[in-house]
Amino acid sequence: RTVRRGRSRGLMIDTIHIEQFALLFAGLTRATGRYVLTSDPSQVVVGDKTKGKATTISEEVTLEDYRRHLLGEVSLGIVPVRDDGSCVFGAIDIDQYTDIDHAGLVKKLEEHKIPGMVCRSKSGGAHVYVFVQEPGIKAPAMIEFLKKTRTKIGVDYRKAREIFPKQKAQSGGIGNWINLPYFGEGPRR
Repeated sequence: RTVRRGRSRGLMIDTIHIEQFALLFAGLTRATGRYVLTSDPSQVVVGDKTKGKATTISEEVTLEDYRRHLLGEVSLGIVPVRDDGSCVFGAIDIDQYTDIDHAGLVKKLEEHKIPGMVCRSKSGGAHVYVFVQEPGIKAPAMIEFLKKTRTKIGVDYRKAREIFPKQKAQSGGIGNWINLPYFGEGPRR
């Protein structure tokens, strides 16, 4: 499927960037997640989780889905564990919405030579993403790596209970998805 360049509110995304983003965040291809805010983002109180409606859609993930996400048109969620049980990315979801030091988390990743990046979550917390090359690693190995990473970078377990992938394997179901970063030109970019 050909993906055209996209433009939204002055943001230009070309096909190469879309394809690279899709490779970094490759996951289950037969379902996506959508998160639609139910509250006005400008009215969110610092320290509160953003309210919205999460929906899982049983349709094939396309490059067009990634393009629309990058342009800020439709937020995209991806299930990291694929049908063969492998992952090329994983994430630690840090649900701390005040006094979070995103730059400090980046420095800790660098200190421990962990191949990852830190992004602001939609609620103002952080998602710490890690990546491996194709063909990926099995989900249990990714989960263990993320747990060790959480400890190494000094994140309190009570504020980072969610690790993606959540499932150790695909068993015909879909699994849990995580909202991807770089949504449009907002704070998740």
